[in-house]
Amino acid sequence: MLWPCIIGILYSSVSDDQKGFAGGLIMGIAGTGNAAGPLIGGVLTEFASWRWILFVNVPICVIAGIITYSEVEKEDVIPGEKRVDYLGILAVSISLVSLLYALNLSPQWGWVSYKTISLMIIFVAVMAAFVMIEFRTKDGLIPNDVMTNFPFMISSTIMFTLIPAFFTILLYVTQYLEKFLNYSPLSAGAALVPLLLFFAIMAPISGKIYNRLGAKLSIFIGTALSTIGIICVILFGFSYGFYGLLPGFIISGIGLGFAVPSITTAAIGSVSDARASLAGGIVYMFQLVGGAFGLAVVTTIFTDFAKNDLLSRISASGLTISDTERSEIISFIIGSESKDALVNSLGQEKFSDVFSHIHHAYVTGVYSRLIFTAAFAAIGAYWPYFLLREES
Repeated sequence: MLWPCIIGILYSSVSDDQKGFAGGLIMGIAGTGNAAGPLIGGVLTEFASWRWILFVNVPICVIAGIITYSEVEKEDVIPGEKRVDYLGILAVSISLVSLLYALNLSPQWGWVSYKTISLMIIFVAVMAAFVMIEFRTKDGLIPNDVMTNFPFMISSTIMFTLIPAFFTILLYVTQYLEKFLNYSPLSAGAALVPLLLFFAIMAPISGKIYNRLGAKLSIFIGTALSTIGIICVILFGFSYGFYGLLPGFIISGIGLGFAVPSITTAAIGSVSDARASLAGGIVYMFQLVGGAFGLAVVTTIFTDFAKNDLLSRISASGLTISDTERSEIISFIIGSESKDALVNSLGQEKFSDVFSHIHHAYVTGVYSRLIFTAAFAAIGAYWPYFLLREES
């Protein structure tokens, strides 16, 4: 609810030639918060409790609410002018939840399980119904003039393809640092600062560049750099520790700092000022759905590759492990179980025997999912070509 309002106020408050800079500025501020988040979260987790990560937001939200209520001008709204598309909201929610639930549990159920297939059928059927609802509803969740706006939909699609790589790095690389390089939660959070800091620095700069180069070239530069950054993480990140990750983090941060504000500005700049808040909300929806979809897919890919690699390596080594021990090892790889808990369960000797296989299996899984997200981001780097065709 917040982000569409923020975007709407922002873009309606500046002239057209300042929208690129304004979009970059707000993304830079958001990037600064993202950079501070892992550090603050690491401190709270290490020295207090993970619950404080949630508690700390309460006073911040209260203060922000008071400032907003007292400072932001209230606009007059004509009662009954617009209706809420409850049917569209219900349809898209059921559709996306079915898809994400199927993707998340398919490693446990199997791809040909009737549960997985049933949920995928529900996703396709209800999504088709959602599209029909939107075309037939005057005040739809995604109005016809927005749904048929080619530059807007292209920009949103690029956001959808780009974000999974960002989410994957944030989640799984920090887990790797904690599980295999013995980083504390604070240290793992600090390791992400270069990526997020360069995002925060580059975002406002990208707004100036956007005004000079235009949407197509700005978005292409950002998505291409993001893809190159992921490739650098794949090539160097798991052989040289943090310093191997650093080049990929920096390049990805610069790329995201270029791409995300440029995509947002291009999308919102393609609709009327009256649609700015709505457009901001839809772009953000594509961002969240892209992140959730990407994480669900890469989790499935990671689980399959890591599990198969682990079992084949243990079998080839001649080690004997029980079904319970194998289940605990897999839970450590794909879940949040700590190394100490696994040592206590297996015993120090057996843990030492299998740890190299566990490490190799985890890296194999990470490689597979990063390759997928790099390919997905590369697809997004191709889409700006269509923006140029539309502009010309």
